[in-house]
Amino acid sequence: MTFNMKKLVIILHLCFVFPGCATRYKQMTKNDGYKDHQIGNGRYYIQFVGNIYTSDIKTYQMFLKRCAEITINNNYKYFEIVDKEVIEKNNINRVTGTTYSNNKITTNLYSGENQFTPSIQKTTHKHIIEGVISLYNETDKPLNAYEAKNIINQ
Repeated sequence: MTFNMKKLVIILHLCFVFPGCATRYKQMTKNDGYKDHQIGNGRYYIQFVGNIYTSDIKTYQMFLKRCAEITINNNYKYFEIVDKEVIEKNNINRVTGTTYSNNKITTNLYSGENQFTPSIQKTTHKHIIEGVISLYNETDKPLNAYEAKNIINQ
């Protein structure tokens, strides 16, 4: 096997082993994705939730993609975001220490023969974008409207 072929095999292997931890563009499941519903004539509520590996920029891009899809699926060309909220949800995960570990900690406040592992605290961030859009065609579009096909083609 040549050097380039070895590289290709390694890259392909990594793609299958780590298919991507970031949120995939999909309908809402337990932890991430989009959800939406109509709230009026030509008005929709849309929410996109990224998981802890999805950046705020990527979350916003997927939010815009869903807005564009709804616009096109309803035979409109443009949409305007009339209300938007960006939420960062922080979760604090704490793993409690345990005795009978191989890790021994000695401090001024503690002395003794018991061995233990201290508690570990990790904060994770989840990006959520929710908003309301209004749909328009060429004749009635506002100046700050997005053209849906341009968003889809990005």
